[in-house]
Amino acid sequence: MLINGGFDYLVKMVVRDLPHVQTIIEGLLEENVGIAKYFSYIVVKSPSRKHEYPPRLLFEQDRTSE
Repeated sequence: MLINGGFDYLVKMVVRDLPHVQTIIEGLLEENVGIAKYFSYIVVKSPSRKHEYPPRLLFEQDRTSE
């Protein structure tokens, strides 16, 4: 994934609830892994579904269309 702007890393998580997010963030900050600041964005509903495919399948489709 290419990221532009104010991000160094983007971490996507699936969690049980909001307190679980807070527990994870607090744990990372306590470990002192070099996080200077963080931003949280909570997605409550996705407007679209994205499907991921193994690259092997994409290459196989290319060969069958020749």
